[in-house]
Amino acid sequence: MEQQFTLNYGEQKIPLTIRAKSITVLDAVTPPPMKDLREAFRTAVEENAVASLALKQVIAPEDEVTVVISDLTRAWMHQERVCPLLLDYLHDVIGVPYENIVFLVALGTHRKQTEAELRRLTGDAVYDRVRVENHHIDGELHYFGTTSRGTDVRLSPLVYNR
Repeated sequence: MEQQFTLNYGEQKIPLTIRAKSITVLDAVTPPPMKDLREAFRTAVEENAVASLALKQVIAPEDEVTVVISDLTRAWMHQERVCPLLLDYLHDVIGVPYENIVFLVALGTHRKQTEAELRRLTGDAVYDRVRVENHHIDGELHYFGTTSRGTDVRLSPLVYNR
């Protein structure tokens, strides 16, 4: 038996042929697209916040806010659609000044993102108004302790000191 597939890889599509005695394809159930993303976002952060108060009850206008986002290895999440909504909400609804907001890309062990990639992750509307930067694993990190499995826990001052 032989079956053809196309894999999405970044901006590319890669053809793949599988040859096997038996092939079973498990398809994800894709939810229907949101009709109004802005309203869905507002509802999520105000009325349907999961295990939390509404965002405007947790963050005050004078707060310094760090928003941690994924790098391009998880671009399928389309953060560039949500980041502008979050920035507008923080600034326009809560009143946090742009200079008090930073978007920090969690790299893990991945390479730093280029300026073009940082812009793609957040969208131009965010990149042009606030700081967007890579997490600096080689920078000044604060040691918080060790997990039960022996992993050191260290955090950026942008995360623990804001």
